[in-house]
Amino acid sequence: MGGARGLGPLAALALFGIACSSPTPPRPPLPDAATPVRRKVKPAPDELRAYPPHAIREGAVGPFQLGAPLGDVLHELPEGPRVELFQLDLLFRWRVVRVEPNALLVGADDRNRVSFIAVIGREIARTQGGLGVGSTAEELLAALGTERALGIATERRELEFESLPGVRFITDAPTDAPPERAVVTAVVIQPPRTSPVRPGAGGCAAFAGARDAVLEAARVARPAFVRVGCFAPDSPGAAVLAGGQLVLVGGEPEHPRRLHSLDVEPADLLLVLDLDGDGVAELIAGNHRQDPRRRTFDLRVYRWDGQRLVESLRQRLLTLSEEGTRSVGVPPGGIELLLEFAPAPGGVSVGGLFRGRPGGGAPILVPLSPMVVRVPGRKLLGAVPPAALADPAARDGGLAPPGDGVGDHRRPSPRR
Repeated sequence: MGGARGLGPLAALALFGIACSSPTPPRPPLPDAATPVRRKVKPAPDELRAYPPHAIREGAVGPFQLGAPLGDVLHELPEGPRVELFQLDLLFRWRVVRVEPNALLVGADDRNRVSFIAVIGREIARTQGGLGVGSTAEELLAALGTERALGIATERRELEFESLPGVRFITDAPTDAPPERAVVTAVVIQPPRTSPVRPGAGGCAAFAGARDAVLEAARVARPAFVRVGCFAPDSPGAAVLAGGQLVLVGGEPEHPRRLHSLDVEPADLLLVLDLDGDGVAELIAGNHRQDPRRRTFDLRVYRWDGQRLVESLRQRLLTLSEEGTRSVGVPPGGIELLLEFAPAPGGVSVGGLFRGRPGGGAPILVPLSPMVVRVPGRKLLGAVPPAALADPAARDGGLAPPGDGVGDHRRPSPRR
């Protein structure tokens, strides 16, 4: 400070500015063209996600596999867990995860194990040959080969193949619709079922190509259901249902004749199914009745006793009310049931699929819990005692009353 006093004011000010200012940092040298430039690269993510279209194969769709823990499904979804508890009294109880904006559904049971996978959107999942929702039965038959004969009867045409056991292609077409008109609306993957079809039963379809001759012999009004089968041992025939009349036609396919007729209630469903596994089929008829507040299904079973058609069972199988379906957010008028029937000890097993739009939003498709309906006079297949069979009763939201045995559809409380 003493030296600064002898300087002029301007010199002192300049000296003060130099003392208070920081030196300008040197510019970094330009890289040499021969020197490689190091770049910072972000590390690759630890996990890779599978994107559609997913591959449809036996027991799986893409990364989602039957029997896998539900946690594995949630691990595949970066958006976070979205599990819905979807249940309707005795009909079903599933934990459902929606994948690929509601186009793929993965369902788990009470053990949190994947039990079904449903493809309900186009271009989400395809077979190796590029087939899926939107394909026709004709395309499936040409590409996938031999169908699996499962011995079940369904309301709509469903296809399952030896090359893809457990993969069901669901259509909205009637069972007798031409293959080119049966369009797949969903693909459901479940554990494959063992075929109970009796070897050599193919001869029961002898009347399949004689529809016009069968209708002429039946002498009924049109339209009519025509179903073929063996209603007596090794005797192919055809059953015709028109209005309130059920007619059995037999003889030779080239010259069929009317054997017997029975006055019945009109039905919107007629199927053929061998309940005893003895090569002799029964007729299953049913009525779906619904309005905005209530939905019911009535089941009837007929058989040929050697001389005439007789009714074996008449049962109100299902009642769904507006109050009973409130838990799933689908009014009775918005529910679609695609029922399927299979032989069971002492009767018939009734299952299928439930379809609707909860709250009018994204669609849902889940399997029904099968139940056994006892049919009087039917043989007990297997080692199930008669006491284990439950007689069905009209019950809001369910198929059978609480009780022990095959027909009991009470579910355990969810694990916490």
